[in-house]
Amino acid sequence: MHLGSRRHLIGPNPDSLKLAVELSAEQMIAPTTTPTLIFYGGNDTTTPPANGAVYYLALKKAGVAVELHLFERGIHAFGIPTQEPLLSSWPPFYC
Repeated sequence: MHLGSRRHLIGPNPDSLKLAVELSAEQMIAPTTTPTLIFYGGNDTTTPPANGAVYYLALKKAGVAVELHLFERGIHAFGIPTQEPLLSSWPPFYC
């Protein structure tokens, strides 16, 4: 679990592993979960791209429609970039 997210969700001194698991996105998936698009920049240092892969696999296992796009570069929360040629390649497919 991303430590910053964990601290914001369950406080600075969480003592409940059960609560942490219950609040983990990959544990909260149901067949009715909304179709999901996940995209990461490979050099995201805020939340590791591996977190996106874990979530992707959990969604697939639950039968939820999902796409995962992992770009070589891109900082956390890069949105729809226009300045980075590699990252700007995807918007025409989704806009």
